Amino acid sequence: MISSSIAGKFFLAEHIKTDQKTNKKTNAQLLQLSQTEYIRQAIELMNQETERQAREKRLKKASLLTIEESMKINAEFSGVDDEPEA
Repeated sequence: MISSSIAGKFFLAEHIKTDQKTNKKTNAQLLQLSQTEYIRQAIELMNQETERQAREKRLKKASLLTIEESMKINAEFSGVDDEPEA
């Protein structure tokens, strides 16, 4: 499976080629940016998205570990509650 950021790079390159062939205004031109600046900003956005996805993955992993640890602690306390007092 191709990641969305890699697919985005191919789409961007193909989009630029298509626009050059059809003489249609590119997104860069519509935004009044040079093609280089438009590509730089697109890469920056892809990098931010990649960082966001990595952060989300780390948070999910930490959350699962926290849940597991909480379950262990709850099980220990459940065992303590069932024991008669001395």
